[in-house]
Amino acid sequence: MVSPNQSTIEQNMINVKSITGCLIIKGSGMTSLRAFSNLEVVKYDKDLCPAYIAAILVSDNMLLRYLGMPKLRKITAGFSGMRLIFNPSVCLFEEENNRLLNTEKFVNFHVDICDPTRTYCRLDIEQGIFNEANLPTGCQVLEYVLLLNYTKPTEELQYKLNSIEEIWGALIITNTDLTSISFPKLNKIYNTACKQLDV
Repeated sequence: MVSPNQSTIEQNMINVKSITGCLIIKGSGMTSLRAFSNLEVVKYDKDLCPAYIAAILVSDNMLLRYLGMPKLRKITAGFSGMRLIFNPSVCLFEEENNRLLNTEKFVNFHVDICDPTRTYCRLDIEQGIFNEANLPTGCQVLEYVLLLNYTKPTEELQYKLNSIEEIWGALIITNTDLTSISFPKLNKIYNTACKQLDV
């Protein structure tokens, strides 16, 4: 667990390139994780971190605004690789977010994108997952799951699907009357959600 003394942490961690076990940053007073700016690899070890399911857990940090971990490239995961949860002020830059999405089992719960260049769509936790009824028009990136269940083919639905480039979660199509469906711009699905959905 990281203590709130950021300068001490920076002095002790700035040269660390690899961690075996887990990195837990919870309830700290840190504004960024620049103390870990040289960290390249985290290898999860359940024997060293039996109480945690993530190789990196960043949670409940009210002052955290940026990650600042530009060299992090490899996370060997347990149940999940890196989990960002309940950090209300944090945002990720698009390049940083894309790099983390390409690590093993990255889970990003409602983290804003800093200076976005695309249209990102997400629902409040209470609203659940995207479906044909609540899918907004013009979304380029869906943050979480798109479920098409008992869906009827309509021009309106196809129009909404035409702009989607990425889904950060899962695409589930079941029990529909669809005979064909088109996602002309979809190029990536980062499957971060199926274990949580129990599908």
